[in-house]
Amino acid sequence: RLCMSLICGHDVLLFFDFMSLPQVGRAADGTMLPRTLEETDVFMRCLSNMGVLYSMFPVLICEEVIDGAATYMESGWCFSELSTAWLGKQLDRFSSASASV
Repeated sequence: RLCMSLICGHDVLLFFDFMSLPQVGRAADGTMLPRTLEETDVFMRCLSNMGVLYSMFPVLICEEVIDGAATYMESGWCFSELSTAWLGKQLDRFSSASASV
């Protein structure tokens, strides 16, 4: 369906939340690298609108994580995103297999 949307000239919104928003980093020695003040401002302004994205636009859930990381559903943030998309009925188009909230 995504290919059909692109071919038909419909707008497509791609938003990778983790990669699109400034994150707290970690140095090679494990030391936490906090966001700068500007990054924190951007993060907080975006955070207040995240529910709109997940409840109003079709959502594709990518549950794959690297070995040794917590599973997708063990993350409170991921569970919140999934729940918001499920409540907004936005999982049907791309993530029907993930709709097991």
